[in-house]
Amino acid sequence: MLAPFLVVLVFVLVITTTTQIPYVVITLRSVAEEQRTLALGVQGVIFRIAGSVPGPIIFGALFDASCVYWQEECGDRGNCWVYDNEDLSYRLLGFTVGVRILTVLCAFCTWVLFDVTLCKHGRSEHDKEDLEVSQNPQS
Repeated sequence: MLAPFLVVLVFVLVITTTTQIPYVVITLRSVAEEQRTLALGVQGVIFRIAGSVPGPIIFGALFDASCVYWQEECGDRGNCWVYDNEDLSYRLLGFTVGVRILTVLCAFCTWVLFDVTLCKHGRSEHDKEDLEVSQNPQS
């Protein structure tokens, strides 16, 4: 039982980490050269805030929604004693897959809009220099 879990876990981690590079490339290609370090810093802060603040709240709500039996103490609801494991797994998987699909759609829209912008306005001078260097390498 542990081996299939580890195989799936490694697969998911590889897929998740390989999506990080395109985001960095999109950021670096979207801003001026002198603002790239600032853009990467702002992107990192936004990613941390967007994941660190609502993430635990959302996952806590998903866990609470799957609770079958709550602890009652003096008329107040306490901790959950029993979870519906099947319902919990479907909720967590559904939320995670939904967020991943939304992420892929946003990345695709960014790619399409970025490509349209390049076609409309032409390549930047920096891109032209890179293209010339790659076509005429000096020894």
